[in-house]
Amino acid sequence: MNAMIEAFFSSRLFWTVLLSIFITKPFKAFLQWQEGTFSWKSAVMDLGGMPSSHACMVAAVSVGVLLHEGPGTAFFVAVTMGVIFIYEAVTLRMYVENHALALNKIAGKKVHAESVGHTWPEVIVGGLIGIALALVIGVV
Repeated sequence: MNAMIEAFFSSRLFWTVLLSIFITKPFKAFLQWQEGTFSWKSAVMDLGGMPSSHACMVAAVSVGVLLHEGPGTAFFVAVTMGVIFIYEAVTLRMYVENHALALNKIAGKKVHAESVGHTWPEVIVGGLIGIALALVIGVV
């Protein structure tokens, strides 16, 4: 069991994924602070916003798998799941946002979170950060 835990924590892919979250979340907090909308709860827990931490993580995993395993089955699975994940973050969540806006309008107050999805620019920036992170960690 110790060997498995040691292998897990010594994995560059693990640290790439962890860093993808710890880099994008503070960046989101900084942008919220610049806009005057900062709160600890929203900076840590809310979905959506620039950059997409989901896209960053997915891109980091895909590139990390490519660097570690090469262009084989694992890379294909990582990219396929990543595309589905990102497509959902941009499209399906926009429907959720529209429903939340309508329900909040009916309720006359903000009951449901209205910003849960991503725009394509948020996804692209998040993805580029993830790719860069995987390349840097994969090379170091």
